[in-house]
Amino acid sequence: MAGISLAISLGSLLVIVVNFPIQKWLFLGTGILFTIILIGLWVRENNKMKMATLIVENKILQINSVVVSHKNGKRSKIEDLKGMEVLISYFGILLDSKIIKFNQEHIRLKAVEIQHGFISITYGTDEWIKNIRLICSILDEEQLKRLSEKFEYETGIKPTILL
Repeated sequence: MAGISLAISLGSLLVIVVNFPIQKWLFLGTGILFTIILIGLWVRENNKMKMATLIVENKILQINSVVVSHKNGKRSKIEDLKGMEVLISYFGILLDSKIIKFNQEHIRLKAVEIQHGFISITYGTDEWIKNIRLICSILDEEQLKRLSEKFEYETGIKPTILL
């Protein structure tokens, strides 16, 4: 019984292939390609959304930064964020729609420096290291101490406090 169903299905497919013009096959192939691309983009954006949610739910610090300075080796880039909220967690940093991951995909948090007026975070792999400096409001001694303890508890990295 199953063999007869298979034979009928293959016969039907052969009739469709023979009577189906090439333009329709191209249209079908293009449609399938676009569908695969859209699914890939959806999966990528969904992963970014999950990561952003993870950062928001496990935040260590939330600041309104004015300027962010990225340092990659010898190159440095400065961004003016105009008061954008920046969230820092054990899992990474969320800068508007940009996500900087930590402790995933071999990217590790290397160091945290807290000074009056800015926080410097160094992260990377064995092959590369990047630094991001977030300019924020000046913290008093008690806030610096609590922030340092929170970073150490959440990340295992003891921040260097430079006064």
